[in-house]
Amino acid sequence: MTSRNSKESTIRILRPSKIRLFGAGVLWVVLTAQCCFAGPSDAVRTWTSKAGKTVEARYLRTSGTLIVLESSSKKTLRIPLTQLSAEDQQFLASKQRGTTLGAPKKPLSASEMRKLKWEDLEAEDLQAAEYQPKHLTEGEMNALNMVVSSWRYAKTPHFVIHYQKKAFAQSLARQAEFFYHYVAQDLEGPEDRMGRRSHIFIFEDDQWQSFLNVSKGTSWAAAYVRGPNMFLYDSGNNKRNANLLAHEMTHLILNRFFKHQPANWMNEGLAEWYEEFGRALFKGTGKNIKSVFREDLRDYYSVDTLLAMRGYPEQDDIGAFYKTSKYILGYLRLEHDKEKFLNYLFDVVLEGKDSTQAMLEHYGFSDVAAFKAEFLKFAGRD
Repeated sequence: MTSRNSKESTIRILRPSKIRLFGAGVLWVVLTAQCCFAGPSDAVRTWTSKAGKTVEARYLRTSGTLIVLESSSKKTLRIPLTQLSAEDQQFLASKQRGTTLGAPKKPLSASEMRKLKWEDLEAEDLQAAEYQPKHLTEGEMNALNMVVSSWRYAKTPHFVIHYQKKAFAQSLARQAEFFYHYVAQDLEGPEDRMGRRSHIFIFEDDQWQSFLNVSKGTSWAAAYVRGPNMFLYDSGNNKRNANLLAHEMTHLILNRFFKHQPANWMNEGLAEWYEEFGRALFKGTGKNIKSVFREDLRDYYSVDTLLAMRGYPEQDDIGAFYKTSKYILGYLRLEHDKEKFLNYLFDVVLEGKDSTQAMLEHYGFSDVAAFKAEFLKFAGRD
């Protein structure tokens, strides 16, 4: 999916993202709306090899022992770090990854979370360009104009929070900053392309349904992400809210940090992975990653169908789709080294390669059948 320009984006249709039960007899489904958009990047510079050859190119990333550049003709170049001139190697060594809103080096500590910078905003402040939400649909803008009269506003380092209950909003903001740091740091190295804060809109009770009705959102949605914005319903259950936030923050980071969207199974698998482990890390309790995947994968979704599909399955199959996606992420991360996974991920989200084909190439599988055989062993379904 291609960006139109830095101000507008191509937005995908809302799609089911996770089944959740919020209250007796009510079925809610989290939605993900994804988009790609342009952002700031490194300037073109002259790179020189030890042999004296030069090339004009933009720095993309460092991948293991290689540096990945983009030439002026948009060709991707991979050059061994050892072949670079001393000056270029020094440039890379001193290069700061990320900007003011860039990729964190480590998750926030408990003391850092308690010291979270929270600054109240007035409604008039939102008229400033830096606080204007971007990538909203006309329906969302109309819906927001109907419910914002009772809202208050604040900003944190990476978010503008729209809320009614300050205590809850501050708690959610601390978790949002934590999950932002945790997920971004775990992905090791990509830069936040946005250069501006994301907006998180927190809805209470009947306001949520009113918003969905006017914005023409799905009536049973519990939350969704569109581009750099998150719309979230306060269910009144702290654990559910935290799990939901961790899941949706993954989608938000993929939208903010990367040019291309991965396949749905990979996108949702990542969100399930970080939802599983993010909440425990936030609480300081930790969780044994391998133990999560020791349980055999029951009622799994067809691997062949999952890897080939472009959309989402029928509602009855959503649970199996998500669980299988999470287990595939678990297999790729636990049965192989993390560097291989990151190189694979970056080929997909930075260079636009097909998620399944790139996986076969990076992990050395001859075809989907070969991958499926090994994955099902891992999942206890061989």
